[in-house]
Amino acid sequence: MTDYNQFNFPAFFAAESDLYLQGHNVVNPARCDIEDGVINITATGELLKNSEYTDNMLIRMNIDEALRHNCDTAVFLPGWRSSVGARKEFVICAMLGYELLEYNPALLLSDFSIFSPEKELDNILLKVGTQKL
Repeated sequence: MTDYNQFNFPAFFAAESDLYLQGHNVVNPARCDIEDGVINITATGELLKNSEYTDNMLIRMNIDEALRHNCDTAVFLPGWRSSVGARKEFVICAMLGYELLEYNPALLLSDFSIFSPEKELDNILLKVGTQKL
């Protein structure tokens, strides 16, 4: 979520911790970006994106990481619909047949809202006419 403060990493790490404590194996794209050198952390704690990586490359890397770990569910953070990259990831995850959930820190994973991929994809495709997917 490149348009968010600190790429929304605090929310990614909070969700990762929460889901891990619930007993789930978690592939956190924010952690992957740091480990892969996509995002660098300065001495002052500032996050900087490595300019060698395009947004589309990052999406492919995140999906590849999920596939390597045999993921079957994708959990999207609140506000994901306003992120071009998250919308692209949603489309790919829907095509791969993942269960698609919206993260809610007040609930257990089993109680998260389940997306209707068809409805969400229709909403995403409606935006194509007014902005980039």
